[in-house]
Amino acid sequence: MTSGSSDFAERLKAMRAGKQAQSSPQTPSLKDRLNREQPNESSSQKDVRESIRAKFKAQAEAKKSQSSLGTTAIPDPKSALADENLPELELAALPEQQKQKEEKTQQWSPENGGICPSCNSFNPPHVAFCGHCRYMLLRSEEEIEIITSYPLLEMKGLVHTFIQNLAKLKITSTEEILRAGLSHRNRQMLVKHSGMSERSLMRLIHQANICRVPSMGPENTALLELIGINTLEELLTHKPLELYKKIQQSKIKLNQSGIMFLPTKSQTKLWLEEAAALSPIKFG
Repeated sequence: MTSGSSDFAERLKAMRAGKQAQSSPQTPSLKDRLNREQPNESSSQKDVRESIRAKFKAQAEAKKSQSSLGTTAIPDPKSALADENLPELELAALPEQQKQKEEKTQQWSPENGGICPSCNSFNPPHVAFCGHCRYMLLRSEEEIEIITSYPLLEMKGLVHTFIQNLAKLKITSTEEILRAGLSHRNRQMLVKHSGMSERSLMRLIHQANICRVPSMGPENTALLELIGINTLEELLTHKPLELYKKIQQSKIKLNQSGIMFLPTKSQTKLWLEEAAALSPIKFG
């Protein structure tokens, strides 16, 4: 090829390249077009776009945090009610809840039970004393003076089953059986729920009355019963020397019953003096 023809080919090639550059200018990339601000875009349109971007960014972050914890957020019904200003519903109490509410509000009665007027604790029916504060629920109109009191377990001749049944009624001492047994109505309840006969109950109540004598005690109360003195009134009918002789005449009988130590003359005299100083009790 000659030099003239080669020069012509070079010029033709350069002309084609320039024409192609003029016909197809360089096109910007997609990223550049997205990031480039539009010249006619107003400030309000920018704010809307930014708020939309922020909203979708917050939603994406919330989904990401939920997926990392593996839990799904559950809306709180209380907050929903509060937002919508809806009134709260008043739920009806179940029968068990209503029963518990009545137990806490009703005043105690022998048939239904109720709260103690002293400490406001609930007590079941058919008890004589509060199981918490020992307040007497079975009220008696007669006020009695009690100086000494003894556990029923120390009373001689009282069947252990009766002691257990009385303990269920919250009666565990001579003072409590005496206070509870003053009225006929109370004694009927005690007979019904203790399993004791009315005669056995009255015997125990009279023994508890004799135990009010400070120097007497349950063992000497049993001693008096063995020689035929069953009530405090019967004891007061004796003279000190007369009582002492009566005890000495029954010495063998008393020893056979397990009573080995008999009172002296001065002790029998003290018994009668202390018994006379006590206020008498009237049983209803």
